[in-house]
Amino acid sequence: MVRFLHLFLPLFLMVGAVASAQPFTPGEMLVLFSPGSLGRATVERALGSNPAELAALDPVVTSLEAGAGVPLKTVRISSGNWVLMSVDSDRLTDRVAGQLRARARVKAVQVIPLERMPGVRVSPPHGLRVQFNPGSAESEIVSGKISGGSAEPLARLVKHIGAALDLPLKGEARENSRLFLEIDYVALTPIVVERLKTLPGIESVQPNYTVGFRSVP
Repeated sequence: MVRFLHLFLPLFLMVGAVASAQPFTPGEMLVLFSPGSLGRATVERALGSNPAELAALDPVVTSLEAGAGVPLKTVRISSGNWVLMSVDSDRLTDRVAGQLRARARVKAVQVIPLERMPGVRVSPPHGLRVQFNPGSAESEIVSGKISGGSAEPLARLVKHIGAALDLPLKGEARENSRLFLEIDYVALTPIVVERLKTLPGIESVQPNYTVGFRSVP
């Protein structure tokens, strides 16, 4: 028994450490519609076909987007009428690129494809390379960081842009005074979950945990 515990505890601690670092798939959430709601009725109707007719859920999912603050898409219907949804990262990236191009002192915005992480279904598929007008305060901040200056002004700039877009962002200064931005899907997921919980017709919402009872393979 003692030997078993010696073998089990390291494995348990290792799994706990992984769960603590990233216990859910970024950008994914499980949604359970309330009994009697349009969403629940649509899920049950979709399950009546084989395979499940996910397109039938499109109007329901679209109706959630304003409250969620991000575009969404259906991935699959799981057991117990849970619907696995994800942030539509392609549409969200296009939206953010347009918002950045409309900002004062932004000269150009380029969408950059990123390599997906092995084994992760949802990872940020695009980054955004932002070029500010030469001589602008933003351009000076990026150039200063590239030249070895303090990281704090750049961190404040990224936070300021994220607040204006109502999105958590990660950013770094790169060559030619460009600012490289990524949407932080790890930080965004619990925000979207909490927003969805407040919407009518929703019984429960949770991240798609990768370790635990309700994880979806």
